[in-house]
Amino acid sequence: MTYSPDLLDREVRLAITHLALLTEWTIGEDASLRMLDLPGDSHFPDSRHPDELPPVTDYEIGRRVSTLESYVHAQRWADTVAADIQQLRFVVEGVFPPSVVAEYEAEKADGEWEHVPAPFEEGAGDVPLGYFHNGLMSQLVDLAAARLKVDQDEPLTMGEIALLTGKRDATVTTTAYRKVFPTYEHDGKRYAATADVLPWLVQNGYLPTQGRDEPMDSAPIPEHIEDYLFVPVARDGSIFAPSCASGGRFTIGEKGSETRFDSYTDALEALQRMPTPRWRRPGPKGVAGTVAGVRFERLARSRVEAA
Repeated sequence: MTYSPDLLDREVRLAITHLALLTEWTIGEDASLRMLDLPGDSHFPDSRHPDELPPVTDYEIGRRVSTLESYVHAQRWADTVAADIQQLRFVVEGVFPPSVVAEYEAEKADGEWEHVPAPFEEGAGDVPLGYFHNGLMSQLVDLAAARLKVDQDEPLTMGEIALLTGKRDATVTTTAYRKVFPTYEHDGKRYAATADVLPWLVQNGYLPTQGRDEPMDSAPIPEHIEDYLFVPVARDGSIFAPSCASGGRFTIGEKGSETRFDSYTDALEALQRMPTPRWRRPGPKGVAGTVAGVRFERLARSRVEAA
């Protein structure tokens, strides 16, 4: 899971805006404005634009998101994690139901905004709100819930193991069938006990949670923690890797509005900011072609460099 801070911040702002509008429509405008406790010079009452809200950490939802970010990305335990997961999931499912997400996806389908302006940049107020939603809060909650199951020594599904390692579900399922770690089936789903799969998780990049009163000691701590990258993956499973360079440069973006970079890292960061990442890569016959990413995966740098 990767994103720029602006992407998650804007999605949280969008959720707050949804909640404010729901309050206004059900209780009244005064109630929604009192709920937001806006400063006197705020433009939000007139614009109802998410960028006009105060910092998201002024609100409980922003603080909960921050706690789960720290839990997922920095492996820092907090006693509120379980409650934060439960309550944020309730918010996400309430304000971003499938029907709303479908409308947002339709807004982005034409690809009109290849570059989305940052808050308060020129044109930021014209960006359709669909571009504020990227499913990041839902992904964050799912990742946190999977990590919590490890910390509470609960069985993991193959999908949860895939989430925790950044691998595809099919890869984890194949690994399980090869009996790399023991699994069992229950109600049509395959599970692995945390104690059985934890060594394999750690070997594949999972970092145990720090700061718990009773840390689990069954997982070996690797002597070397490998660097990981979040890279876009095309529909055929290929990734954006250093081997995509042509003449020592990386070409990204849609045909006709492409950008070139000398640095792989700079090109990867630019792809991570795109609504739909696109890059040129050598084809099977040596002819370069443009592909679009359908998801991001967390992969070891060594694997990316070898691709």
